[in-house]
Amino acid sequence: MRTTIDIPTPLFKQVKARAALQGRSLKDYMTELLQAEISNPLGAYSERSKKPVKLPLIRGKCGPMISVLTNAQIEALEDGDYVHH
Repeated sequence: MRTTIDIPTPLFKQVKARAALQGRSLKDYMTELLQAEISNPLGAYSERSKKPVKLPLIRGKCGPMISVLTNAQIEALEDGDYVHH
């Protein structure tokens, strides 16, 4: 199906360039992007993906392994002296 949409010029240029770098047509590249977005039940740009992330992102089988690191603990990690109790 043929359709017309208005895309900001800078975004269009970026998308067209990325398609060209991959040796693909703009049509094929845009179709794949749209299909990937529709196939994702939450959507790549869902509200869930916009929530801030608590650091550090160190996770074990049961969730975060380290909840909070102080600056002193980070420095100790960098020096190789930190032992988690």
